[in-house]
Amino acid sequence: MPERGIVGGMLEPFAYGRGWLESIPGTQPSAGGGFVRDFEPQYVSRLVAIRLRLDTSAVVANRVLTVQYQDGNGTNVEEDGAGVAALAGTSAQVYAGSYQRTSSEWGPAGPIFFPLCGRFMQGGQRLRINVLNMDAGDQLSAIVLSFERFVPGPLGYEQGERLGRHRQPHRALHAHEHGFSLR
Repeated sequence: MPERGIVGGMLEPFAYGRGWLESIPGTQPSAGGGFVRDFEPQYVSRLVAIRLRLDTSAVVANRVLTVQYQDGNGTNVEEDGAGVAALAGTSAQVYAGSYQRTSSEWGPAGPIFFPLCGRFMQGGQRLRINVLNMDAGDQLSAIVLSFERFVPGPLGYEQGERLGRHRQPHRALHAHEHGFSLR
């Protein structure tokens, strides 16, 4: 398991629990290829930030970068993007996404900023970075993904603590204490 710092307390907009932030460098795909990352079964993860670079070839076409969230069957269930096209011959265009942003912004020079949906993903699901009209000479690089990570318990996410009136930790309640079972 990777070394990480534990954040005790609330992680917005999640209700309660212990999670940690983890930044993961993405493996650079080959030229003309998109990026894919499968989610590990032992975590519930939420993409909170992404930063990458796109270089485009001289082949005339507008490229549009999207971040796709796919279920276990490879079906897109949600998709983020900046809504601006990178032109042919663009060099070192930086894209920076954050789930704290509410709109896309860009100027004639500098990064393209865009919002992320903040969708929770689990094992068997996939994150894909896709470039519409990608040419064989286009290249994604310098990919860094930042996740909020959680370890779910046997009944779902219950590994955290609930703080009472005097901020004293209380144990999480189990299903049988709520009057239902897992059968």
